[in-house]
Amino acid sequence: MSQIKFLLFFIFLNGWFSPLLAQNYYAKERFEKGEVELHVGDFGEAVKYYDQAIGSYQKYTAAFFSRGKAHYHLEQFEKAQKDFEKVFALDAKRIDALFYKGVILYEQQYFEKAIEVFDQALSRDPQYAIVYNYRAECYRELGLNSQAIKDYSEAIRLDSLIPVLYLGRGKCYLVSENYADATQDFSKAIALEPRKLSYYRYRAEAQYLHGAYALASEDMDYLSRQAESEVQIHEYRLNAFCKASVQDYAGAARVITELLRKAPDDIEALTERAVYYTKQGKSAEAIQDFEKALQLQPENIENHLACARLYMHTEQYQAAQTHLRVALEKNLEDAEIWYLLGLSYFYLEEKSLAKQHLIKAATLDYPAEEMPKKVYKLAKKGYRKRK
Repeated sequence: MSQIKFLLFFIFLNGWFSPLLAQNYYAKERFEKGEVELHVGDFGEAVKYYDQAIGSYQKYTAAFFSRGKAHYHLEQFEKAQKDFEKVFALDAKRIDALFYKGVILYEQQYFEKAIEVFDQALSRDPQYAIVYNYRAECYRELGLNSQAIKDYSEAIRLDSLIPVLYLGRGKCYLVSENYADATQDFSKAIALEPRKLSYYRYRAEAQYLHGAYALASEDMDYLSRQAESEVQIHEYRLNAFCKASVQDYAGAARVITELLRKAPDDIEALTERAVYYTKQGKSAEAIQDFEKALQLQPENIENHLACARLYMHTEQYQAAQTHLRVALEKNLEDAEIWYLLGLSYFYLEEKSLAKQHLIKAATLDYPAEEMPKKVYKLAKKGYRKRK
């Protein structure tokens, strides 16, 4: 009789547990398929599998957590928050769910609320390095650099091999105008992740602001070699400035040439390269750039004057006069323009016109000591008039 009772009890248990076991097996199988899709980045498909897993087993903590991550990557933040809240309700030890709640608030730019959540996470696990990173990011966004630096430093103490920690702290140092420490942190980030080009950009900025122009230019040259298509116009200008600051005018002109391949009608770039050519004594190349810039912007008086000076330097006096006359129409009281016109007439042996213009330059206080003696003789009447 007892054997019969045991057999009936076993049949009852088997009949009751078998659907449950099958149900749990199905939930696990759906969850594992979801994990594969999550790993390959098909987050929408992953959510479908997690839905099925949770539908089969309503307390499947891991499925809620993974579905929350999938929703997060799909930027479905409200759904993600609900999933992470469910995880924490099912298992209060899941601090990673708190972490993700904070991350979502950070992404939504609710920085104060995110800090509160990160505070909760760190109160449960003070060794959670990445939480310090995100709380530091919130502090940085709020302009609280000292708190941010403190959190980044603590995260680095806990895990010194995460490059974004050095990046974040370096940004804070940059804002605080502590360029030496910023450069050091960006260098550490580069050492840990040398293929991340944005780190070189930040280090170049820090070095530029610190006055280390040659080093800043080296980083910008590296960016150009590695990803020329990603270099921005302002970065070419900055690189050229750095090279010119250390008197590498040939290098500066080369960088502006790269810029002009992308923006051939950039007037500022043409003018800038003309200046660098002038510094190298390449007058013909400089004149060509100034002339092209003037074709694009004929009313630019400074470029007319610069072009005229080069024509004077290369003894092309009539060409110089063309630009000087344009400049004079806009600047009748400019002593230099009158002087250069007079000088051009002097060299063209048109003494009467030379004297007329040189006297006018003298009355406008053009420095007498800068005039050659023969030219001064023609101008001296103007100095007497001034007296």
